[in-house]
Amino acid sequence: MALIKEHSITVFGTELTYPRAYHKVENLLATNDLIKVNVEIFNDESKEHAIGYNSFEFKSINHMEPDLIQLAYQLIKTTKEYDGAFDVFEEGQPSYSGSTFE
Repeated sequence: MALIKEHSITVFGTELTYPRAYHKVENLLATNDLIKVNVEIFNDESKEHAIGYNSFEFKSINHMEPDLIQLAYQLIKTTKEYDGAFDVFEEGQPSYSGSTFE
């Protein structure tokens, strides 16, 4: 799973915009109190060129999701940076809805 969302960066004074940037949870750390999520951003779904990173921290408040990666995506989509992002799935990867895999 990953997210598609426009991403802009400035390179040598020139702003570059990637309309279908691919945002993938690279890693996460979950404790009883905190969930830290690191997201790697690629130019597009080909994942040929990494163009940036984002990091987030969330309070761990009784999250009952059995899949922490899915939970990480749900949490980052609540941030301003990821407003309007949409889910994409790798071929053959099951999608997760609530407490069941589809």
